[in-house]
Amino acid sequence: MSVESINELITGWSKRLKNGENKMQLLASINESLEELFEGLWNDSFEDMILLIDANEIPCPPGDELEDCYDLSEHDLSSEGGVLKFMKSVIEGQLEDCPTLHGADLDGTLFSLRCDYWGQGGPEFTEVDIYEDRVGWIKAFKDQGYLLVPEILHGELISHTDEELLALYERRI
Repeated sequence: MSVESINELITGWSKRLKNGENKMQLLASINESLEELFEGLWNDSFEDMILLIDANEIPCPPGDELEDCYDLSEHDLSSEGGVLKFMKSVIEGQLEDCPTLHGADLDGTLFSLRCDYWGQGGPEFTEVDIYEDRVGWIKAFKDQGYLLVPEILHGELISHTDEELLALYERRI
């Protein structure tokens, strides 16, 4: 299948769903041939790009001590505001090498593509899925243990409240 743009590809998927193709069968056929489908399109863009950060790695990987990962003298951790500032700086530092989700909403169906980056190996598209809406899309990945940061907001979470960030910090100290 040769397509010129991500939009053309997603429009085709949407038409297949509207024509009655089973969602699971459509996803299976898409996911079987991701590399072929996206060859040459990886730098094209979906409407939405969200950076994924593993919540288990925040503020530091399991088994590591906070003091081993950061110079804590540089941070005021005595107040909630200071802890939030610290946690947001930790998240900001994770944004360079994290997987991304790409989403496109077409006719009330949100198509999602996950992309992992492998250094010089470049991007690897690992999974396409379909969601009813953006809220369900974000919730699904939050429930899988990810923090979600829209690429355009670089550093502003859309998946977790300040209280949830404080809880992530508290569980590690």
